[in-house]
Amino acid sequence: MTVEAIVEETRKHESQYVCLTGGEPLGQKGSIPLMARLLEEGYIVSLETNGSFSIKDVPRGVIKVIDLKCPDSGEVESMAWENLSLVSPHDQFKFVVASKADFDWSQKVCEDHGLYEKCPILFSPAYGKVSPSDLAAWILKSKAHVTMQLQMHKEIWGPNERGV
Repeated sequence: MTVEAIVEETRKHESQYVCLTGGEPLGQKGSIPLMARLLEEGYIVSLETNGSFSIKDVPRGVIKVIDLKCPDSGEVESMAWENLSLVSPHDQFKFVVASKADFDWSQKVCEDHGLYEKCPILFSPAYGKVSPSDLAAWILKSKAHVTMQLQMHKEIWGPNERGV
C-alpha cells in the first residue's frame, strides 16, 4: 500500500493512536514517510523496533520503543548501538531478559550509558525462560529503576499464536 492509502485507511477508524510494529517497520522503505504523514494528520504515532536499524531518521514526535537485545538472544551484534544516544524522553528502551546474566548485563548497559536518565526502561521476562516472579524479585532486590512489562500477547494466547 502507498503512504496515502494507509493514511486513508487509518482515517476510517476512530483511534487517534497508530503503532507501527511487526516484522521490523524500519526495514520497510515507506515507514519514515508514513510516520511523518501520520504525525501531520495529528495522530499519536509509536514505533516498536527490534533495535537493529538506526532511529536517526524517525520523526522526533514518534514515540519509539527500542529493543536492546540481551546476550542470551544471540542478537547483540545486530544492534544499532547509536540508538542509545538518539532517544527523547518520551521514548523507551526494552530489554527481554532470558536469564539472571541477561538481567545483570541489562542493568550494566543502562548504567554505563546513562539510560535511566534518558527515558523509561522496560524489562520483560523472556516467555518460558524467566518467570515473571523471578524477574520481579531481581528488580526489587536490585532497586532497578525500570518498569516490568509482560509480553501480554504470549500470556493470553500462548507463544505460537500470530496476528493477535
